[in-house]
Amino acid sequence: MFAHIKPWRPGSRKGVPNPGAGRHDVRRLSGAALVVASTVTAFMVVAAIGVSLWQYRQEVEARALLIGRATVASVEGLLRARFESYDAALRLVIANFADPTLRMLDDDVWRLLLSNIQRSDPGISSITILGTAGRVMAGQGMTPDIDHADLPFFKAHRASAGLGLLISDPVVGSDGHQTIVLSRRMVASDGKFGGVAAIVVDLGTVRGLLGSIPIGPWDSIIVLSGSGKVIARKPALPDDTNAVPTSRGTQTSSACS
Repeated sequence: MFAHIKPWRPGSRKGVPNPGAGRHDVRRLSGAALVVASTVTAFMVVAAIGVSLWQYRQEVEARALLIGRATVASVEGLLRARFESYDAALRLVIANFADPTLRMLDDDVWRLLLSNIQRSDPGISSITILGTAGRVMAGQGMTPDIDHADLPFFKAHRASAGLGLLISDPVVGSDGHQTIVLSRRMVASDGKFGGVAAIVVDLGTVRGLLGSIPIGPWDSIIVLSGSGKVIARKPALPDDTNAVPTSRGTQTSSACS
């Protein structure tokens, strides 16, 4: 009368849900979501650090650029003031020599006059006036009886009237000192070429201007001539002799130093 009833075992019948299986699936989904979230967070942190480092680098580069520009402006100001002073001395020499009365003075008086102008500005080694043929008309450093017309600065002024102040490359004089020659064309009463006035400047004075400029341990200041020769450098190199030895006809200070 009674049917045989089989004992029930959990999970033995199809269609009957297993509560434990759902919990395992939830745990697996929660763990995967946590890994994804952690990875995304890590990438965001790394990205934030990268952006911060980039911004810091931009700020450092901008600050260095501003400091560099300020240093360059300071050096330019010092050099401009010094060379304007040299140029003023040259103009004074030319103006005095253009005066007919002063021009008639003898060599000793002119030598004394040029010495007074020389002493008025530190760094000037000598002042010389060359005539149209390259002969010394008045001066301190050049040999009077030698034709100096083959000197580069003389040939440049004779060939062109619009050079203005001409600054030579640095050269090593007979005394071992490096010098540069600053020169200007003189104009005769008829407007033609009237000779050249030149002063020799000791580069030690120019380089001394850089001593007051503060720079970092990894920084340097280099002043170049128009042709790329080093005129001054801070810090100076032990073998900083960038000028070539004097050679008459190729270097401007061969007879001026």
